[in-house]
Amino acid sequence: MTVARMADEGRLPSVVIRRGQVQKIRRIPRAFLDRIVADACAGAEVDLEEYAAVWLSEHTQDSSQASKATRRAELT
Repeated sequence: MTVARMADEGRLPSVVIRRGQVQKIRRIPRAFLDRIVADACAGAEVDLEEYAAVWLSEHTQDSSQASKATRRAELT
């Protein structure tokens, strides 16, 4: 499976930067990739789906809290 398909299915963290008629430009967080590379270089066996699930669960909570704070600031 390609990285683009995994990102489209939500199996990898990504943000769509631009949508064209044929292609989408996606950005995968550098910190996510840095964590995978560091663990792989340290000799750990890297399971991409496991890392993505952990990353998404950690950052979904952070983004929901940040969006609540933004909404509160907009209301005041």
